[in-house]
Amino acid sequence: MAAISALITGGWRVCRTPWLPAMVYLLLLLVTVPLGILVHLELPEPSRPFAVEPGAGPIPDLDWLDEVTAHKRSLLGALTPAVIGVAAPLSNIDRLLEGDTPTFALLVSGVMLLAWAWLWGGIIARVSSPPGKFLKACNSSFIDVLSLNFGGLVLALLVYGLLRLVLFSVIWPLVDEGQESTLLIWRVVLTLLPLFALVGVTVVFDYARIALVLNEVTVPAAIGMGAKFVRAYPWSVALLVLVSTLLAVGLLTAYAAFEFIPGGSVPTVRRIIELGQLYILARIVLRLWNASAQVALFEKLGTSETRN
Repeated sequence: MAAISALITGGWRVCRTPWLPAMVYLLLLLVTVPLGILVHLELPEPSRPFAVEPGAGPIPDLDWLDEVTAHKRSLLGALTPAVIGVAAPLSNIDRLLEGDTPTFALLVSGVMLLAWAWLWGGIIARVSSPPGKFLKACNSSFIDVLSLNFGGLVLALLVYGLLRLVLFSVIWPLVDEGQESTLLIWRVVLTLLPLFALVGVTVVFDYARIALVLNEVTVPAAIGMGAKFVRAYPWSVALLVLVSTLLAVGLLTAYAAFEFIPGGSVPTVRRIIELGQLYILARIVLRLWNASAQVALFEKLGTSETRN
């Protein structure tokens, strides 16, 4: 099967370039560490320890962060207990589903958008066959990839927002009656439909980005090639999405399980930080694996349909 072959090929291509996830991780550190330092400078000393091992001291002051960050409009206002440990990715997922993303998170996302726009050209070139030059591809395709990413982001937000508006403002009031089990099913369906549309738009632009870098076409032509490729091979594309989703869910589950062992003890700050960094590095590897598999699939199935 083409998708399985692409997964194997993509995994091997990431394994043969171990410096790639390491470099992405370091670049993300360059973006986030200065922000963390600024927050640390604003942060007062807690009146009690924030996290201790059982029996090692007084009960942690779990309300301290809420108290010192309440009504703050600076970077400090973005700091909550939800940014610690496995609560961070769970909080981000919850905010995405609820459409409630803080301004600070949008700012960081904008910086990340720039960083990834520069990286994607080099990543795609490096995991292609034959491998291209990383820095050359990063620099030469930066503006085009940035334009493509921005266009995809705007379209995804428009589609997601419009569907949520229609589904929850028009359809939900019509079905908001009956048994709780029936309402739960409707709620799940109405929540998943915008997510499926969001994934569809994202995947089209993923393959458009690959076409842009590998075929050196214009941004509109790349979007057309990405859409035609997804339409020509929907099952292979969907299988890659499914495997990537399952791997991400498995990683998040393992992160949650290992954070609070052994014996259900309260984790130390050091353990929280170390596990959090391992989770971030593993997530980067999974993202590169998925991108490499997409490149392999694009190359394997050919682009005859996408060029017509």
